[in-house]
Amino acid sequence: MTAFEKAAASMAAMITKTGMDITYTPKGGGPAAIKAVVGPINPSIMEAVTPGDYLSMVVACSDVPNPVKGDTAVVGGETLYVAQNNGGGITTGTWELILSRSGRRIA
Repeated sequence: MTAFEKAAASMAAMITKTGMDITYTPKGGGPAAIKAVVGPINPSIMEAVTPGDYLSMVVACSDVPNPVKGDTAVVGGETLYVAQNNGGGITTGTWELILSRSGRRIA
């Protein structure tokens, strides 16, 4: 196993161990129960919006192979919308997604 593969496996293991249970639904697809690390985002990287409207979520690429704007995630009973994909992919084994509480922000 290469150093890269070890790092990606370590990140996926961290999500499995510390992540919370969510339901992820790709646009036009069916829901899947997965683990994700969800938390507040750094406000210095976002435009001025209502405080608390956005959350950051890290998911394993094996669970969410192609996240796009408009996918949804049910976190703690609340439906959130993928507003932005901050990247990752096979280079890290994870995706960092920005979620919005408002479906209007994904249009």
